[in-house]
Amino acid sequence: MWIHVVVYPMGDVRQVAGQAVVLVVGKVVSGRFRGRTVASPGVQLTLGVPACATDRGVRRISGPSALLIP
Repeated sequence: MWIHVVVYPMGDVRQVAGQAVVLVVGKVVSGRFRGRTVASPGVQLTLGVPACATDRGVRRISGPSALLIP
């Protein structure tokens, strides 16, 4: 079994229509893919979109993401 350590020094989160579109880019610092650049895109969704316009905001978002090692 391989254990990999990935460091993500850069991340970008955009708010699109009340949803978070996320992209983090990093580098594998140990393990089989050491030295390779990785990306982890995802879309984090909320069912409470109207709450985005309130002072309280949205308490929770969730959604899928992937780990891409080209």
